Amino acid sequence: MNFDDLFDNHIGEFGRFQKTILLYTMWAMMMFGIAIYESVFTTITPDFWYLKEGENLTQIDIFNRTRCCDCFESNTVVEPHALPTTFQWVYDDSIYSRNIVTQFDLVCSREWLVATSKSIFMIGIAFGAVTSGLLSDMYGRRRVFICTALLPIISRIVCAFSPTFAIYCTMRFITGACVISGMCVGYTLATEFCGTRSRLWVGGIAPLAFVGGSLTCTCVSYFIRDRVMLELMLTLVYLPALSYFWIVPESPRWLYSKQRIKEANILLRKVARWNRTQLPETISIDAVDEKTTFAASMRAICSSWKLIHCTAVLYLTWWTVSLVFYGVVFNMGKFAGDLYTNTLISVLMEIPSYSFMPLIVKTPLGRCGTISVGILLASVALFATAPLGTSQIVTYLSVFGKTTVLLSFCSLYPFTSELFPTPVRSLGFGSSSMMARIGSLIAPFLMLIGTNDALKVFGGICLITGLAILTLPETRGEPLPQSVADLDNRPSVCVTVARKLCRLSGTKSQSNGKIRVESDSDEDVNLFEI
Repeated sequence: MNFDDLFDNHIGEFGRFQKTILLYTMWAMMMFGIAIYESVFTTITPDFWYLKEGENLTQIDIFNRTRCCDCFESNTVVEPHALPTTFQWVYDDSIYSRNIVTQFDLVCSREWLVATSKSIFMIGIAFGAVTSGLLSDMYGRRRVFICTALLPIISRIVCAFSPTFAIYCTMRFITGACVISGMCVGYTLATEFCGTRSRLWVGGIAPLAFVGGSLTCTCVSYFIRDRVMLELMLTLVYLPALSYFWIVPESPRWLYSKQRIKEANILLRKVARWNRTQLPETISIDAVDEKTTFAASMRAICSSWKLIHCTAVLYLTWWTVSLVFYGVVFNMGKFAGDLYTNTLISVLMEIPSYSFMPLIVKTPLGRCGTISVGILLASVALFATAPLGTSQIVTYLSVFGKTTVLLSFCSLYPFTSELFPTPVRSLGFGSSSMMARIGSLIAPFLMLIGTNDALKVFGGICLITGLAILTLPETRGEPLPQSVADLDNRPSVCVTVARKLCRLSGTKSQSNGKIRVESDSDEDVNLFEI
């Protein structure tokens, strides 16, 4: 008996215990959503002016003063901290009383530091995504999950009162690493307690908590315009996660992998009692296979041109969807219209992507088709912004493109895990996720070339990626490939579509004065293989 059989037939694939664990996983995803969208409201650059020595706001009309980036003294752009006794920046505090731009003078030649702070946060997310898996495999899911609940509370409090920009970025790095670790480990823990049929729904329901965190951040930010108070108030949402220490158990699968059989059996019986089910007197679980080494996985990937091609296209797809999604999210303040209204619409538009993904990927469109359609729709929407300048329609089209890209983003998770063969599945999924982190690192800087130009670049990348994904095989209804040879024998989506079109229309060839349809033999199929 394996664990899937045990949960499906004896413990219950999604009982009261699994729902409780899912609730804690969703709380971790909610904290991740808060951390992501928080930077949207704390990095806005308000109107600003400079004051020379002896001037004050009652002596000059600041609204007629030239902004600093157009000011020159001896043909040199004025630096914020070059003349601390004779020079200072003055900011419009009618909308935001304090944020990192006004606190650390991130204007003019220091404006690029705003994008840097966002990228450092995303570097923390990339670091946490990589290390959380290793640490949870070494020390257990529970320990890492508890640590990722405690550390963000400390880092956020220090971040709120950070006296320097360097300390602020360091704390944002730690926060990013912790929230992504909590989300990844929590998701792993939830799926390891679930049965086979409920995993796809867990993958679709749990991310809705990300939307809840984003909505919470948006609503609280609307009423609190001071960065310090905002971060402290949002930290209160993190406090219930401290209950992980008393409630969240270790994964029985991990305990079995570490040969802690007695502890695992006690836990499994506890879960069965919680679900009001009963286990057999004797529990016999199949031995857990050892993991494939990194070197062996790399050799397996390089052993097949088709696997190399699939890996390259998946890397491009993960990079693209992350680049576009975070490129729009992190720059909501640069679009026309009210920031809070735009962000609220943007967050609400994420709900259909998360809700309908488990349904859409089961349709004939499949995983690959869903990803391609979502990315191509984003390409059309982003290209449509080109002639519209800075109108409000650009905002709506950008948000629509982000929504369809998010649908592709959600579909990539099951598709990637189902496409890679077993010997390289962990390495392939982890390295693909790393490409997404690289895309999120670039996103804040790409918008520095200008909003309209950046959206056109996003549209072009989406067009290439949406077509490239069609060269991969579909995985819906297919068994997981157990070897590289299994993947080599699967045709791509475009080949499958071409074959079906030929079958429907018939290949017109003259034979004895009659139209005959070419056979669908393996020899014919090989003519279309990539």
